[in-house]
Amino acid sequence: TATAKVTGFVRGFQHQSEFTIPTQVEENGMTFRVTEIDDAAFINCSALTSITIPEGIVRIGKLAFAECSSLTSITIPKSVISIGNKVFEDCVALKDVVIENLKEGTVITIDLSGKEEAENDNGSGE
Repeated sequence: TATAKVTGFVRGFQHQSEFTIPTQVEENGMTFRVTEIDDAAFINCSALTSITIPEGIVRIGKLAFAECSSLTSITIPKSVISIGNKVFEDCVALKDVVIENLKEGTVITIDLSGKEEAENDNGSGE
């Protein structure tokens, strides 16, 4: 079966608040199974609050959701085996990242702060 990846969005999409990645797409009479979200595919979709990633996606590229400043939560299906760097950079509203069916003992660190430096107790950032 041929595969495809989500590479970006069409003009006007950045104003859409919800999006579901399809499990397959058709082009010129051929069916392609969607398996990847490319690097920076949804970068700066500031209106996006919710995205549904279906089972079957195996890779989420770097900066895929960077600067999606309204994104509040995301569920990553168990089929995903690779997540790129800074995938949620500057996603300042993101509070919940659910990764389905992690094996016991798996440790994942995701910085949801969107900040480059840590703040000290007085909040000055120094």
